[in-house]
Amino acid sequence: MNINGGPCLFSLDTTSNAGTQPPAAHIYTDQINSNLGTSFSAPIVSGIAALMLSRNSNLSSDQLLARLREGARPFPTAVADDPTIQACHVPANTQDVQLAQCLCTTSTCGAGMVSAANSVEAADRPIAAVQLPGSVSAGQTVSLDASGSAAACGRTVSSYAWAVGAPVMNPPAIVGANTANASVAAPGSGSITLRLTVTDNQGRVDNADIVITSSTASSSAPAMAGSGPCATPVISGATPGSPTPPPSSSSSSGGPSSSSSSSSSGGGGGGGGSFEWGTAMLLGVLALSTARRRRLFSHCN
Repeated sequence: MNINGGPCLFSLDTTSNAGTQPPAAHIYTDQINSNLGTSFSAPIVSGIAALMLSRNSNLSSDQLLARLREGARPFPTAVADDPTIQACHVPANTQDVQLAQCLCTTSTCGAGMVSAANSVEAADRPIAAVQLPGSVSAGQTVSLDASGSAAACGRTVSSYAWAVGAPVMNPPAIVGANTANASVAAPGSGSITLRLTVTDNQGRVDNADIVITSSTASSSAPAMAGSGPCATPVISGATPGSPTPPPSSSSSSGGPSSSSSSSSSGGGGGGGGSFEWGTAMLLGVLALSTARRRRLFSHCN
């Protein structure tokens, strides 16, 4: 609800709970019943991050964050039915409080509005990684190693391509331009920029730029991609395991009988696909939440 008691203009309808520590009454949020803050957004972003890692477990924390930002949708820039709503401003001090509903910007609210679909799509790309030499000399052959690159779960790196990035006079020849290991001569002065393109077997690509001077070689790309485990794929046509039958009433102790085969919670069988079932359920919840969204969520005080 905004400062004037009116409804939020960019609301997200969802279920919630009124408890501040233990669970309390089940509630919901909408244009009138608002819920703000990191405690509301953190579980949504955490769930999307988990989906991204289930698709590409080789993403590092920095790469995960970068691709979350890459997948964000832009903030609305205007309100058609209320042109008086202005963009949020950066507080000048702790007393400079935003007292009215405003439109988020990248300088006040972050990279944009998180998108599960866009972020998971970004996570599916391979990861271009390159190992560089510790020192470079003018005219020296600089060896570049992209063998530490990796693809998303269930995919493989199919090709590497090295090229001179920015146009230069007399571009240097690249030895091994279509292999994981390439080399090029360092310039006598100035710098050259090379671009590494890594493509997976599904045609998805990732790029990394390498800047080489007469004394250094640098890149924002990692030297090695991560190596997290991928989830066990669901077998086509498989169904969840049958539930564990109720315990027999005839036990020597007079209580329920137990055995090692039925001691795990959740019934027997189907354990290998539990992660995927959870992922599918979370995707379904996110899809329903998106379907019920009246408008894009921005900011509401």
